[in-house]
Amino acid sequence: PHQQWPVQPQPPARSAGRGPLLAGLIVLLVLVAGAAFIWRNRSGGVDPKPTAAVATDGPLTVAWSKTTAEDRLPQDGAAEEATSFATWVTDDLVVRVSLGGVAAYRLADGTRAWATEVPAGSPVCTASHDPAAGFGVIAFGTAEDQVKNGTGCAQIGVIDLATGTMTHTVPVQKTAGTRSILAGVRVIAGGSVAVYDDQSAVTAVDLASGRRLWRLPTAKYCTDEVFAMTDKRIVMESECFLDRKHDIVILDPVTGKQVSATPMGEDLFSVLNVVSADPVVVVALSKGGGSVLITDAAGKKVATVPAKATGWDLDLIGTSRPSIRGGIDQPAMVAHGGVLYAGNRTGNQVIAFDLKDGHKLWDEQGNLGDPALIRADDDGLLVLESKLLEASLVRLDPRSGQVTALREGKVTREWVSVRSTAIVEHRGQLVLTPTYRTTVLPSVVVLR
Repeated sequence: PHQQWPVQPQPPARSAGRGPLLAGLIVLLVLVAGAAFIWRNRSGGVDPKPTAAVATDGPLTVAWSKTTAEDRLPQDGAAEEATSFATWVTDDLVVRVSLGGVAAYRLADGTRAWATEVPAGSPVCTASHDPAAGFGVIAFGTAEDQVKNGTGCAQIGVIDLATGTMTHTVPVQKTAGTRSILAGVRVIAGGSVAVYDDQSAVTAVDLASGRRLWRLPTAKYCTDEVFAMTDKRIVMESECFLDRKHDIVILDPVTGKQVSATPMGEDLFSVLNVVSADPVVVVALSKGGGSVLITDAAGKKVATVPAKATGWDLDLIGTSRPSIRGGIDQPAMVAHGGVLYAGNRTGNQVIAFDLKDGHKLWDEQGNLGDPALIRADDDGLLVLESKLLEASLVRLDPRSGQVTALREGKVTREWVSVRSTAIVEHRGQLVLTPTYRTTVLPSVVVLR
């Protein structure tokens, strides 16, 4: 019989966002969807990754890994579990954000290149999912900040990924007299700009200079939540409870001016995650359980894909971050080249839809195991598919869904929990980090 390692627990739904209401809705969605695993991806179509060729020679093996003890920074404290707020990959570095700060490892051999700690007593509380213009963005603060400001994320830090230098810190400016409706600060980055929301306003910062570009106050009895961005647009959910106004709003990153506002409608009542900022593809809870909303550049609804229909049951809940207050759920889908790729729990395989009209294009042909979506480019979708203790790195043709196996490998204890792992691909190498707090898995694993 095949040997099987103990199955890792599935991470719970995110604890940030709209508090108990959203948490309850997510639980409801999970109950409606049934017990199923979460397909992971790290690109989400928001910030397209390089399209360098993927290596196709030799087996897929562990190049190096870091245990929690090896990865821990002094400010992480005595916690034995891995806490990952973000993992950024450059041409030669794997950069990880933990409670104590930011540490970089050389992609080639895993040796530490630099480490930047946050001030004592001011742990990291969130970080941008993606880097931008050679910078990563974190938020950190103290318990005193929590009392004064309603959030412990009182400082925004800009990290130069080449050197580890925290080039700028920007105080989170709270509006006097406001009360926190949400759990914490949310941070995104794209182009040359970082954007954060703090329950009282949405603020943009120039990454190179640390200068505030603009600040958009949140209206009374309203919430504004940023989700994703490119160098040309920010995707934000805006809801005003008294006015019963609920929109997907597109902002200009440089000026903060509103480009468009798309009413969610009565059927869609909360955004879970954003698959793509260009085109705008939003995953939302709905009366029927959930839907994917697709809009054009002008904010006009193009199509709505139901989560459940004959032949498919889409995974809507993305990468859960229980350790991040105000963390932004990352999508379990990918959009590129006019195609929306999603995990289909019916058959445990990939399904594709046309972004022009929402119609189904194809079901995966030649599936080799449970799929973990990684990223897409013009050549198709890159997926890590696993079955028992075997895994295959495959590419799906964007037109037919036909599978081409690129690499194969034997799953070891270091990367047994693919279902609960975030995956970044860089030039044929896979960087894996757990998406929940764990003492069992390494905090980072590199396969090549």
